[in-house]
Amino acid sequence: EATSGEMQISVDELASAYQADKLAAHAKLTDKTLKVTGLVDKIFVRDHIDIRYIVLSDAKRAGAWSVRCTFGRESVSALNRLTEGQTVTVRGKYDGYGNNIIMKDCVLVS
Repeated sequence: EATSGEMQISVDELASAYQADKLAAHAKLTDKTLKVTGLVDKIFVRDHIDIRYIVLSDAKRAGAWSVRCTFGRESVSALNRLTEGQTVTVRGKYDGYGNNIIMKDCVLVS
């Protein structure tokens, strides 16, 4: 379901935007579907308690900002095949930010 609201971006670019001005970045991304490319930093699958997410970091793994992507149950086997340090692209809905940038309803694109 590609919409005109879909935006292709890397974790590096997102991190830079948040570093510069997180309120402006948040305003620009609200209601957008993002295709984000980055390095898999953490994989957290606890299906029995309905927790499935990965954390993507920038290429240098040095940024203050990373992207937390939450997945549905149908993605579990794909998530279990990932390895840390691998580069992936994830499509999902921007869902605000806390300690990191948050995406929900994610699917692995590649």
